[in-house]
Amino acid sequence: MTAHSNCSNVFTYRLIVVAKISVFVLCLILVLEAVAYLTQTRSQAATGLAVTDHTPSQGEVTMVQNDRLTRDPATETLANRLFDFTFTQIHMAMPIRITVWAKDERQARLAGRAAFKRISSLVQVLSNYEPESELNRLVAFDEIKSPGQPQRISSDLLAVLSYSKQLFQLTDGAFDPSAGPVIDLWKQARKEKTLPSRRELDHALGRVGFDQIEIDSDKREVRVLRSGVQLDLGAIAKGYIADEALEVIRNMGIDSACIEAGGDFVVGQSPPGTSGWKIDVPVLGTMRLDNCGISVSGDTVQFAEIESIRYSHVVDPRSGKPLTNRIMAVVIAPQAIQSDALATSACILEEAAFESIVEGIDGVRFWRWPVERQ
Repeated sequence: MTAHSNCSNVFTYRLIVVAKISVFVLCLILVLEAVAYLTQTRSQAATGLAVTDHTPSQGEVTMVQNDRLTRDPATETLANRLFDFTFTQIHMAMPIRITVWAKDERQARLAGRAAFKRISSLVQVLSNYEPESELNRLVAFDEIKSPGQPQRISSDLLAVLSYSKQLFQLTDGAFDPSAGPVIDLWKQARKEKTLPSRRELDHALGRVGFDQIEIDSDKREVRVLRSGVQLDLGAIAKGYIADEALEVIRNMGIDSACIEAGGDFVVGQSPPGTSGWKIDVPVLGTMRLDNCGISVSGDTVQFAEIESIRYSHVVDPRSGKPLTNRIMAVVIAPQAIQSDALATSACILEEAAFESIVEGIDGVRFWRWPVERQ
């Protein structure tokens, strides 16, 4: 009788323990589901040339639940929802923001990490601010026995220089990545609030001319024909870098993404349930765009007043002088490398001349207007 009683007590005790554990697990699941629900917010799929409502800090990840993708709520499951994730890092002395619509956080993080890795590697190729970048090594004649010898370059640098050559010829020199000497001269002038001398300007102009760069695409080689050439890809590199980052994201199974780098955007497929990425464009207002690049150029922020004249940071490579007519331009093109470079050219060229150029480029739209003087 005692043994039977002891067995019953042990069995009862085990039932109580199991019941308590079950209740605890059930409560834990309910709490986790509540937390997950509270941390999901309505979508912030919109981005803009003007800063959007939410600007994440570096490294921040925002996950939001998108609108239902199926019209029948009874058939909706987690598998047919996408979520909006935003990542931000600092590159090229500016915040680069990547927004993706992914099936889960893991996919989004892997894509964001891979895209930023690609961005970082391209900065080491294309930046004139990195002393050991491939771009700077290309024109470092103190390390080369004589100008004019062929130098093998990466496919990335080849792509940017080749498109630069096309625009240089198309714009009759209004777009010229070899304008580094005059750009640096006017950077110093804006800093010191003093105009460069005629002699300084002539000396800088004597080193400008992208016709001094010969490109052999088949051999992937470049010949720099004279010493003193200084390349500055600031008007085209951001666009190419954004395009390449988007391509990385697409290759990882994410079609809907937006990459923002300063005044340049590239967007992929429209976010689910929308007609396009919401881009807030100065003066023009809100646009819905997909699968394109969009860039804005002008002197609204970077300028200097010297001797009562306002000088833009945009320099005309043909004259060696900054713009003083205060023009802004917005360009939409199939790729960001196009919109980036063309937006700068749109500010330099007369409107009729620029319009005749872009008429021959498929998928390009532009707007150009004078900035009101204050």
